[in-house]
Amino acid sequence: MKLTLRASLDALPMLLDSADSALHGYGIDDESCATILLSIDEVFSNIILHGQLDASSDVIQFTLSPDKDGVSIDICDPGPPFDAAKAAHSAAASNGPISDIPIGGWGLLLVQAFTANIQYVRENSTNHIRLSFKLPLATDGVKSSV
Repeated sequence: MKLTLRASLDALPMLLDSADSALHGYGIDDESCATILLSIDEVFSNIILHGQLDASSDVIQFTLSPDKDGVSIDICDPGPPFDAAKAAHSAAASNGPISDIPIGGWGLLLVQAFTANIQYVRENSTNHIRLSFKLPLATDGVKSSV
């Protein structure tokens, strides 16, 4: 599944509906779908709220695809450099009481906990983030293309 989305929170419901349909089409159970959708919501929302994008001209590329280990999600945006994987590690590295951990980064910490891997690269003035989820996929009736 590939989508080109306006850089606006208004695009989020359509993204989540499309991703939900694709995930169920791949044979992924409801609980795993909810976890993946929460991760999509968090990353997309962060891009919109903190990425300094122009909703009238900037777009976000979104790709969701099954692979041999589960599901991969690629999100590309033209915002300023931001390594979500590094930000999640920074939040996780706090060693004090929970009340001492600064606001921000908690959602990415959840995304990190849900994913098998988060990869980030900045290329051609574009952020590329890949979220990899290791899940058992249904082997019967899996749609070969969405």
